Amino acid sequence: MDEPRSQIQSFYKDKTIFITGASGFMGKVLVEKLLYSCSDLNKIYVLMRAKRGRSFDNRLEDIFKLPLFQRIRTEKPQVLKKVIPFNGDICSDNLGLTDEQCEHLMNEVNVVFHCAATLRLEAKLKDAVEMNMVKY
Repeated sequence: MDEPRSQIQSFYKDKTIFITGASGFMGKVLVEKLLYSCSDLNKIYVLMRAKRGRSFDNRLEDIFKLPLFQRIRTEKPQVLKKVIPFNGDICSDNLGLTDEQCEHLMNEVNVVFHCAATLRLEAKLKDAVEMNMVKY
């Protein structure tokens, strides 16, 4: 017999989520927690960019190899397929996404988490504001 769902698990059931900053500390923790605790969600789109010679999709693979995702790899490996990376950058117009990708996200996404941020304390204020605030 299945355990009853919590209110949070019920809320996320069949939901599609979009996350910026999924490669950062808080973003990784959020993705892991959603996948593990709310496994009935539909899918998670993550905005990622190429960095240090690694493509956006290779960076996602690298994230899933971290110890943080060990319990998912062991107990629920199938939920990793629910994470779909989009190549983009929060500092670009329309997050660096195509018009088709933007339309797709607008029609499908139920919940957005904006976790992308710059942690460079010496950054210029203008650059930090652009990085830490999404333009619509």
